[in-house]
Amino acid sequence: MVPPDYQTGFVASSAVTPTNVEATEYSGTAVAGSAWTTLQTLANKVASVAAMYLLARMLLPADFGLASLAVSIGAFAFVIPPYVMGDVLISAPSGFGRRSGAALLSVWAVGILLALAMLGSAWPIQQVTGKLGIAAVLCVVAVRPLADALMIVPMARMRLDLMFRRISMIDGV
Repeated sequence: MVPPDYQTGFVASSAVTPTNVEATEYSGTAVAGSAWTTLQTLANKVASVAAMYLLARMLLPADFGLASLAVSIGAFAFVIPPYVMGDVLISAPSGFGRRSGAALLSVWAVGILLALAMLGSAWPIQQVTGKLGIAAVLCVVAVRPLADALMIVPMARMRLDLMFRRISMIDGV
């Protein structure tokens, strides 16, 4: 019998209390996951800086400005992420299989709506800004919410399975 907690009066169940082996395994997984996530974040930052530098060197200043404006507009437009659905799936692991279809449907619906909103606003943004060509670049940027929606459920499954190394490899690409 596990002794009661004298402050709360509750008796801890041995089924809920992790063993030393389980705690050690989770600790190792947490440390490795943190290391891979940190490495992936640093690699993404370095790659972003390198890509921006190369684009700045390769494009004419006007074209670079146009691309930067389109990316900024795209980042602002996607502040309504449906991507917390992965967290919802992880919060109830036993129902992951049952809920993943509905989750995928909802992130696709929101992804399509965001893409259509970006496509629909591309021409008006070009008219307002007077930047010729921004509409075409925004149409390319509009693909992003669809690509993001595609990976929500599989990434949630990998997070649930503590596959941090694989996640960092995929995110790094």
